[in-house]
Amino acid sequence: MIAETIERGYALSPQDAVKKLKDTPPLIKELSVAWTVYDSLQAMGFDMIEDETGISRLTYHFSREYDLMAKDAAIVAYAHKNKITDIITNDRDFQRVPWLTCWNP
Repeated sequence: MIAETIERGYALSPQDAVKKLKDTPPLIKELSVAWTVYDSLQAMGFDMIEDETGISRLTYHFSREYDLMAKDAAIVAYAHKNKITDIITNDRDFQRVPWLTCWNP
């Protein structure tokens, strides 16, 4: 996501790209490389080695659904899989997940 954000001219550095994506979450839906790579690997028959089955699919789903960067989407995927509905965080991005209650320390 970060490389594609730079390649498309939205940012000049990885730090700028992260800031741009966090400041403009709908931009995540416009990106395509991560989704294409993920879909292509499965189409070619590659198996995803996961510590929990289905986490990578959920991660990509939540990234697209709620305009989350991959790391945040992975946290949401694990929360969903483990029926966690409350988290403690200062990251406002999680507030876009309607079933997740965010507590600010």
